[in-house]
Amino acid sequence: MEEVKGMKQKNLAVELLNRLLKGSIKTFSRRNLVQSRKFSELLEAAIRKY
Repeated sequence: MEEVKGMKQKNLAVELLNRLLKGSIKTFSRRNLVQSRKFSELLEAAIRKY
């Protein structure tokens, strides 16, 4: 996280964090599908706002 925070290319940092979070969502979705969908929707909304 510290490496991403210090990146000068903010658009690359956002994309990297997006991919990391999507990977976490996939792992989480194996346990709870409804919550993973909601979290995924919230993530997409946050990225669109950014």
